[in-house]
Amino acid sequence: MRAAWEAHGVDVPLRVLDSPYRSVVQPLLRHIRDAPERGADSVVSVVIPEYVVGRWWEQPLHNQSALRLKTRLLFMKNVVVIDVPYRLASARELAAERAKEADRSA
Repeated sequence: MRAAWEAHGVDVPLRVLDSPYRSVVQPLLRHIRDAPERGADSVVSVVIPEYVVGRWWEQPLHNQSALRLKTRLLFMKNVVVIDVPYRLASARELAAERAKEADRSA
């Protein structure tokens, strides 16, 4: 992850948080709240990838951590939540199938 971050030349420092048991929400909330560079009036932007799935039954398998995190962040002062859609392979395949159908019917 760090190598890919550096390879893309992103001008934002990457922070990797250790978390036991793959928990995401609590360590991130703690980091946002306790960040040493955060002032009383500073605004924190949190970018959350949200998976776009191609089949209805995939939805419960994905986005649950993102939903819990977003729900908690929305109640924090001076925190902005940014959702970024990320299409999974099933969603890309479905979009390609629909495009082919549209081309055939046109």
